[in-house]
Amino acid sequence: MRGMPPQDKPELTVTGDAGHDEINLNRLMFVVAANRVPETAVGWEKSVTIDALGPIRIRCTAGRDNVVPHGIDNDIVVGLVNVYVQQGMPDDGRVTVTVAELLRASGLSKNGRVYREVRESLLRLSDTKYDFSKSWYDAEQQTWLDEEGFRLILQYRFLNPQTGDTLRGQFKAETTVQLTLASLLTRSIRAGHLRPLDLAFYSELSQPMVRTLYRLLREQSFGADGRPVHVFSISVRAWAIHLGHHDTRIDLVRRALKPAHAELMGKGFLKDVTYSGRGEAQSVTYEFADNLQPPPDAELVGLLAQRGVTMPAATKLAVQYSRAQIVQACESFDALLRSGYAAKSRGGLLTDMLRSPSKYVPREELLPVQRPLPRAARAGPADEEMPATPEARARTAEFLLSKGRTPHPDHRRRILLDLFVTGAINAQELTLVGSAEDPDALVMSWVARRQVQRRDEAPSTDS
Repeated sequence: MRGMPPQDKPELTVTGDAGHDEINLNRLMFVVAANRVPETAVGWEKSVTIDALGPIRIRCTAGRDNVVPHGIDNDIVVGLVNVYVQQGMPDDGRVTVTVAELLRASGLSKNGRVYREVRESLLRLSDTKYDFSKSWYDAEQQTWLDEEGFRLILQYRFLNPQTGDTLRGQFKAETTVQLTLASLLTRSIRAGHLRPLDLAFYSELSQPMVRTLYRLLREQSFGADGRPVHVFSISVRAWAIHLGHHDTRIDLVRRALKPAHAELMGKGFLKDVTYSGRGEAQSVTYEFADNLQPPPDAELVGLLAQRGVTMPAATKLAVQYSRAQIVQACESFDALLRSGYAAKSRGGLLTDMLRSPSKYVPREELLPVQRPLPRAARAGPADEEMPATPEARARTAEFLLSKGRTPHPDHRRRILLDLFVTGAINAQELTLVGSAEDPDALVMSWVARRQVQRRDEAPSTDS
């Protein structure tokens, strides 16, 4: 029986550059963690259990005259997810990006050697087919897929930046890459099946193995109840299989992991790593650092982002301040704007109101006594008069969206319609999203909030 879906595991706090990590790609480990693989590595299969979510069953088949994805390919996958989000999550999955931009989104530094590796990585990822069984979680349908197969990159073109023609030579920083991502992946991203990723910390890690291990362990650093766990233990053999060391001796697995363990302890992510048992019965236990913080409340992040606070800043503030403080600051902020106050920076004003609330003690006529801000699904008086049928709400949403000064792109408009029709956001939120500093980040926070609400309201069943 399967455990709870992976989005029920909250994430570490984002403390640096905000990035994204698609949960399925991270948990299932489609890319061998080793920096190099032999020329004979043209495929692999694994059936392994690493957590309470059930077994992972995947078959990887490299394309003709190629080897399976490995090493830096994991970083490029991270970059592709970030680029897709940054470019507005287009429905057709198509993105256009320079090599320099892709490296930045992947947390990698620019140099000639890496440019060559990026090209080789994209060719491997586009040429490799994956087949899996009951392992990919469909966040849109909230179910585990029985059988599925896909290629991560469906189509690609490499263009000369000067002429726009198909590239004949080597990659450079300004080389343009046009590609189409698999619909299975893009649907998952649009459904909000993501984790925040601190790209500043991620980019400081020295090797693909270290970065891969960090992402995998980070997924296990919180329990199913959302609270940080102190330790994570797993069979060394199961861990080796999951990382791609399928037939490697246990002592060689330990030797390969040793530098990564040392670096993650030196960076303050791990407190200790210990082994127990002998031979094939060995297990490894990871002890996480005590300073790992609980995840931010998605609803509080949304309240701040809606009022102009950038997504990274909203994430930090949602951890630093209590629910009561944030709700009070948002109420005072709304009242101040209703009074006619013209804020030069709405996000800056709200941040200052959180940090220095005594500077904004309201006059009685400006801030009448109000009930606490409710969840979006139980919004204020404007929604109490909204028509009850989905068709009527859809017509209302279309009318409100048509009144915006700037049209929303198709992907955002579709998500907003769905959120409004299902009662996940109210009319005020629908009309204000266009004025947010980062509308897509705000919409993603609402999607995450709805998932949390659905999980809390759903009866406990096994998938």
